[in-house]
Amino acid sequence: MSGMAVDVEQPLLEEKARALEYPNCPGCKNSYLQDADAKLPLRELATLAALTLVNALPISSLYPFLYFMVRDFNVAKSEKDIGFYAGYIGSAFMVGRFLTSVHWGMAADKYGRVPVMCIGVISVIVFHTMFGVSTTFWMALISRFLLGSFNGMLGTVKAYAAEVCSERHQAISVSIVGTVWGLGLIIGPAMGGYFSQPAIKYPNLFPPGSLFDRYAYLLPSLLVVAIAFPTLYITLHLPETLHRHDIEEVDKVEVVKDETSVSLPIPGNMSRSGSRKYSVCEGMESPALISPFGSMPEDNLQHLERRSQNFERVPSRSSSLRSRRDNEEDHIDACDGYKDLPGMDTAKDTQEYQVDSTHVEEENKLVATSEQKLFRAAKKKKSLFASKPLMASIAVYCLWSLHDMAYTEIFSLWCVSPSANGGLDLTTTDVGQILALSGFTMLLFQLFAFASLVNLMGAVRLSQVAAVLTFFLMAAYPFMTMLHGMTLWVVLNILSVLKNIFGTAIFTSTFILVNNSVTQDQRGAANGLAMSLVSLFKAIGPAGGGSIFAWAQRRQSDFLPGNQLVFFSLAVVVLLTIICTCEPILPRYLDRPIPADTNGDKE
Repeated sequence: MSGMAVDVEQPLLEEKARALEYPNCPGCKNSYLQDADAKLPLRELATLAALTLVNALPISSLYPFLYFMVRDFNVAKSEKDIGFYAGYIGSAFMVGRFLTSVHWGMAADKYGRVPVMCIGVISVIVFHTMFGVSTTFWMALISRFLLGSFNGMLGTVKAYAAEVCSERHQAISVSIVGTVWGLGLIIGPAMGGYFSQPAIKYPNLFPPGSLFDRYAYLLPSLLVVAIAFPTLYITLHLPETLHRHDIEEVDKVEVVKDETSVSLPIPGNMSRSGSRKYSVCEGMESPALISPFGSMPEDNLQHLERRSQNFERVPSRSSSLRSRRDNEEDHIDACDGYKDLPGMDTAKDTQEYQVDSTHVEEENKLVATSEQKLFRAAKKKKSLFASKPLMASIAVYCLWSLHDMAYTEIFSLWCVSPSANGGLDLTTTDVGQILALSGFTMLLFQLFAFASLVNLMGAVRLSQVAAVLTFFLMAAYPFMTMLHGMTLWVVLNILSVLKNIFGTAIFTSTFILVNNSVTQDQRGAANGLAMSLVSLFKAIGPAGGGSIFAWAQRRQSDFLPGNQLVFFSLAVVVLLTIICTCEPILPRYLDRPIPADTNGDKE
């Protein structure tokens, strides 16, 4: 009849066991991809590469022919005004993405990464085809705006790239996104340069009066759509990485643990009706319950607070045991002659009750505070805007995007504009070849050099060095008008190659910095916020660049005449980027991911 020792265990919640505890959580099922010894997920990364390509092609393919497309719309009063309207079309995509990227990021954190990426591919299929058949300026502008509004997959792709592999493979995973982006800068301009106006370039294949004669810029769009369809199919089969642990599911897991993990054997003199099993369950922080930009929504916080307060009001099991023990001791003292009879407690049993109840009290404290921990963790979650490392990383991303989009717009317009206006008087095929060559070298850089450089120097220092080199590179561009023939061709290609390599190093480094600035449960929202703010700057870039270019072609003065003013403006933005890469604005510890138990800031 002697009491039995209480067997209280604290089961370890390991990643591999979570799939059994949370069978409805896709992130737990696929958490093996993030194991330290996990192999590089080639199938998933190949799908990410296809998604990045589908996202890059609609952006890069239009620049070789945008000048001529606006000219065919007959909206500009003169050739010098074409840059204004071309800038508006180039900016429309980014304006749409600026307005919706935050919402797509929140959707990715709530509903999953895969659905958002699928919607993005569908938007490319629909709206890029609409852009190809545009016959008026407003139709082209609206189609680009809608494409940007519904295409929120780039930020989600960047977040997914960091979640689908282990930390030691993160540089490779993110560099693949940058590599394929570079590939898009090869294929996109080549598509736009070679396949726009096919009835003029290839009259034997596309005779006058045919479909592609009427819609001179449809063929490049259809080629992009042809790549988007198989990409949509393979994206549907991607494993989901988002964790979804709502309160009800956590409660169910605790009940299962109560029934299976830890049990308290019942002494023989206790009634079976008083038996209960106990378990230890640490509070879990659920990303599905936390608003990406701060604390949990107020209704959820109030719900958790009420539940945590209810736990405090419920008497603990140990209190019940002590009360029962005290009552039985009083009964035993009153009936001393009967305390050795079967079914009655002995002094030994009473001592064992004291030991057991102490352990039980500790257990109940842990169980009772599980939801209190969840409540406190939810309230402690900081707003993304309050994360200094994240905002510093986004600042570098935004400034460089402003520079890069303005440069892309200006470079294409500058190359094809007449030499009498300060341009190089090149053809769309020439521009496509230059951009394709620079994109190819950028692809080689991503494949064979970037991962080694970022591991050697760190993402912060690499972006800083690349920005400094770009600053000096901008000073050489205005002198290209003094060159001709093969000399112009060779020097212009060298400058374009170097410019794109430096730009790729900065862009890919900022991808890593943004992901390293937050924990996994806010990574989708952080990338959505980054894409939203970046889209604003990218919208300003083409419009501002096109306006400055059109104004500079009319302006001739002793100080920074013509194109010198254009590239001086680009150099100023690069200088601001350099300043933002310096400490303490951009801390060096962002070379590694923020630990999961922090809020994004380090002392």
